[in-house]
Amino acid sequence: MSASLVTLSVGCMEDVLYVVDANEGAIYLSELRVTVRSDSYRIQRSGSGAKSQPRLQANQKEKNHMTQHWLRVFYHVFEKFPVRSLVDMTMSPDTPFSLALEIAVGECIDKEENFVLADVTTVCERFFNNIMVDLRRLNKPLTGLDLVKKLKCRHCQDHTTLQHTSIWCVLMAIISIVPVQICRAEDNMLKLLQDGEDVTTVRATKISSSTSMSDESDATGADASDIAQSIRFGLLSPVLESWNGRCVIVTSMGKQSTGKSYFLNHLAGTSFAISGSRCTNGAWMSLRFVSADVLLVVLDFEGLGSFERSEQEDIFLSVLNASVSMFTVFRMESRFDKDIDGLFSRFQKGVQLIKNDPRLFRGLLYMSVKDVNMNDQQGVVDELVAKLDTIFEANKDQNFLTEMYNGQLEINCSPPFGTMDYYSCMENDAARALCNIVSPTEKPSGFMTGKAFLDCLRVVLAKISILDWTSMDKSTQNLVVADTKQKLPGILRTGCLVSLPLLKDKVIPTHLKEDVLKVGSREKLVISLQEMCEAHPAYKNKWMELNTILLLDKNYDENFDLGDGVTTKLTGTKIKMMHKTIRSFFEYFLTSRGKTYESSRLTTEDQSEFDAFLAFVLYRRKMKISRWLQGSLGEHLSEMRTQLEQHHVDPILITNVHIANSDACAA
Repeated sequence: MSASLVTLSVGCMEDVLYVVDANEGAIYLSELRVTVRSDSYRIQRSGSGAKSQPRLQANQKEKNHMTQHWLRVFYHVFEKFPVRSLVDMTMSPDTPFSLALEIAVGECIDKEENFVLADVTTVCERFFNNIMVDLRRLNKPLTGLDLVKKLKCRHCQDHTTLQHTSIWCVLMAIISIVPVQICRAEDNMLKLLQDGEDVTTVRATKISSSTSMSDESDATGADASDIAQSIRFGLLSPVLESWNGRCVIVTSMGKQSTGKSYFLNHLAGTSFAISGSRCTNGAWMSLRFVSADVLLVVLDFEGLGSFERSEQEDIFLSVLNASVSMFTVFRMESRFDKDIDGLFSRFQKGVQLIKNDPRLFRGLLYMSVKDVNMNDQQGVVDELVAKLDTIFEANKDQNFLTEMYNGQLEINCSPPFGTMDYYSCMENDAARALCNIVSPTEKPSGFMTGKAFLDCLRVVLAKISILDWTSMDKSTQNLVVADTKQKLPGILRTGCLVSLPLLKDKVIPTHLKEDVLKVGSREKLVISLQEMCEAHPAYKNKWMELNTILLLDKNYDENFDLGDGVTTKLTGTKIKMMHKTIRSFFEYFLTSRGKTYESSRLTTEDQSEFDAFLAFVLYRRKMKISRWLQGSLGEHLSEMRTQLEQHHVDPILITNVHIANSDACAA
């Protein structure tokens, strides 16, 4: 008994799901409308008067029942996390906050309990009003939160009030709000994680070996750049790689159980786990889109100086923290004891471990001294400054502040937790200091793109993990070159970014192609006819004449797939495939002229015009690749850029022109 193998390709563009059945030659389309709903729960009547009076768990006399109800999760969410981050409040103080609750009432409530919708509304309003009373007792900014004001109840069959939103928006919100663990400190080493898994077993595996150009790599072992290529931070990696705006990195540091995660959550609007005891292990990453062109990358680190960590592990975590951070929140007690002195001594030992990269160690060290009353603040600051001066005097040439934070230090005393002053101080000092980095009046700081930060972080993690304290330059360059070699075949074939496994397919679906953007911007890389004429004046007259009957700029570069033969070494079989590609271009050209290859009478003029058309397509692809290589590799890797063009781009161009000429002679 045998069964035929069914091959399905599935893709999604915006709200449309595509399923391609290659065996049947059919394409199925389905528009997705996602409505998020939870399991249904019933608010049970309780108490001695349950039969006669609609007394529910929201009843004030049954406070214990109310605090145990599943809807109490609304209280815990706003107890542990901010209603609105202080950064958002500082950057957009006039933006109103709005939250509307809508409760769907099931049929079972109507039939079995003889409830009417008004009864449910009354009970729910009472329940959420009690929650609001408890939230106001926390003395934290609620920024206009009112769970009762816009509360609505409706029958579950009534869908008229449901709102639709883009799947993309929902996914981005979920991806960015869920923290991802990026590393742990264990056994005097920094243990790397790839999508939450230990990458020790895959260190020797090089991603570049899967490319067609890997034979040119001169790496012979597990170099830091090889390890960096295998590091992935779950779904945060593709988000960072595609982000062409600026990235500002915020981190936490300090002793265990000093409120670092809670501070970060309310400052930046993240959702790191918080607890009265040790709850953060290693380093965790979360993302926050604070504006149209700035992405806040927030890294929450475990406390230093704990019994679970050795001195070397603390050094590795602090070096990783300081190297990429633009704003480090250092939470500490109001006393400068031996533990704090020991932490600073460990910082001092990590000063020279990572070096020679101007993008690193340029952040602000924001020391937040916790639980200080207003009257004691000046005395605490004076004592801390005196202790730090002693450390700096003993290490005038090299100290952790000048080497790890570029000499930038700000000391702030935070009022006791649970007071309005605690949040006011955070908003007036920490949030404003961070906003000065996010929206500077002078030259902006941070990483220019998400890809730049992603590559830098991966190299730093890789170097620390293998105790490689050599210069960052070589490892960074190797990673950039390897990444460029991975992307080059897709751009060479399609003019788009395409994942390597897809290059083996004869046809690559459009929705799996990504536009090539100008490095450091969100602008699509497009080569115009005018630029082509300036670069190739010998073709100018032919192209301008051809453009009168066939708009060349409207024949977009990504519409022309050169075939899978261009991404591998040129063999007899590959050259035959390129013949077919040239013929398909010729048929496309004739169709645009209102002719067909089989039935129309073809002239030498047709062939001459096609030669000009093909030259435009090929030379445009070459110029696009050259521009992209220049932006990706920069001037410091100009020799590598020239080498890649000569070895991989020029041969394809020359071969295609030769094939076109030979086909013309045969015709």
